[in-house]
Amino acid sequence: MPYPMLVLVTIALTSIPRFSPLAESIDVAAFSPLSGCWVAEQDNGVSLEYWFRPTPDTMIGMSQTVREGANVWYEFMRISKTESGDIIYAAAPSGQSPTEFRLVSFVNGQAVFENPEHDFPQFVIYELPKADVLKARIEGTIDDESRVVDFIKERGTCQVDWAESTADK
Repeated sequence: MPYPMLVLVTIALTSIPRFSPLAESIDVAAFSPLSGCWVAEQDNGVSLEYWFRPTPDTMIGMSQTVREGANVWYEFMRISKTESGDIIYAAAPSGQSPTEFRLVSFVNGQAVFENPEHDFPQFVIYELPKADVLKARIEGTIDDESRVVDFIKERGTCQVDWAESTADK
């Protein structure tokens, strides 16, 4: 293969996105199955994630983790459509400024958001493998080491009595 052709093939292969491309018609309403409360019981506490039903251009969510009766983590999230048509996932964990991730793939109910400039994570992935199960994943690199953190939650109620939920744990 002549050298210029090899360069073109290399450029073409390296420009292929990591995940499947988006359908151009995606809208925030596609995320409506996330609406409601998601619960993960943990060894010494509970993690809750709640998503409000979307408006045509925005969906708001929040999460909270309580261990031994004390709040140890919270986060405000937003999925929104920009004027340019991009879908953005913004997360503001525990009082930090929001970080935005752009939707790069939405295939078979799995949404992949990316921000390659962020320290960690660079990817936020949401999927509903079953109607009552939410699987969220953050992944990326820290100091050139790959990291993956999975969060599995079940559809539930966000009306939790923190004292009861941690008494036997």
